[in-house]
Amino acid sequence: MANSSITLQSIVDTVRAMPDLAPQLSVGGMSQQPALSIANHVMMDMVSPTMNWKWNRMLAPVFYTNSMQQDYAVPGVVNLGWIESAFLIDINNTATPKPLWPMESVRDLSLTSWMYGRVGQVSWLPNSLLTYGTWAASQTYTAIIGTSANPGTPLTIIQDPNGNYWVLTNNLNATVKTGTTQPSWPATGSITYPTPENPNQAATTVADNAGGGTAVWTAINPSGQGFRVFPLPPINGLYFEIHVLGQKRPPRFTVMSQTLEPIPDDYADHFEHGFIAHAYRYSKDKNIRAKFADEYKLWLDSMAEAQRKAAREKEEAGFYPAEGILQGGMTPWSGPANPFYPGGF
Repeated sequence: MANSSITLQSIVDTVRAMPDLAPQLSVGGMSQQPALSIANHVMMDMVSPTMNWKWNRMLAPVFYTNSMQQDYAVPGVVNLGWIESAFLIDINNTATPKPLWPMESVRDLSLTSWMYGRVGQVSWLPNSLLTYGTWAASQTYTAIIGTSANPGTPLTIIQDPNGNYWVLTNNLNATVKTGTTQPSWPATGSITYPTPENPNQAATTVADNAGGGTAVWTAINPSGQGFRVFPLPPINGLYFEIHVLGQKRPPRFTVMSQTLEPIPDDYADHFEHGFIAHAYRYSKDKNIRAKFADEYKLWLDSMAEAQRKAAREKEEAGFYPAEGILQGGMTPWSGPANPFYPGGF
């Protein structure tokens, strides 16, 4: 269900009734401008890194660690702005509930050859900046679910001879192999994949079936978002399922009929206040244009009110320690793979 039922056109109609702003919102021959530009300015302000709105959160599709692989392209991730939090699950553990651990979400991670049993940090990168392997014949990719330890499989993301990126997508529940000869990779112009404008676009797939091969490769948008973990998952380590929660990138207004999505209806007044403030910047009259500073301050006050409206949880009422003063028992090594809890084993 969408967050918003209020259209940009309804906001513009309301603001156009204000005498100071009507002229710049009724430009002859360009009825949608500068309204679209103003709306995009406001959206960029509201959906910004300083405001982690719950209504703008997204769960990325899960991905699974692979031995000796630090980078992971994930089909369909094209609108991630930044990571808020992440956790991983020991997916093949038979305990109930399955063990899970928090991960640190960080801005940048370097490539490393240092290995540890469990990864502890995650960052995002454009898919074009990830490290890819190349296709190889008769390679075995072990099934992820049901395998107690990863015996060491090739990289699950590859770059074809045409320069396009692909991810293996059918070894979750079954062991698969590449073919005996390289598949016929599509030309760059014939490949489809999700985009920010069309996130539901089906991605091109390639069946790697020569000589009995069973692998299936799915095309990756080079401008989409992938993930890098740290440390490097080791050979014979466990498979971990990684869950990433983040904020979506601000959408662009292209037509007046668009709703304010993802901004909910009960926050629409704050969007309207921002629209009014930014509209003053477009006036030809310098006296009216000078009102922008005061209106922008009112807009900031409106945003502060919106943030207070969202801060209703218990932790907003005080400060709480992250850990006890005294630690008991044996303390494990504290680092990226064990970042949050220095308690005993």
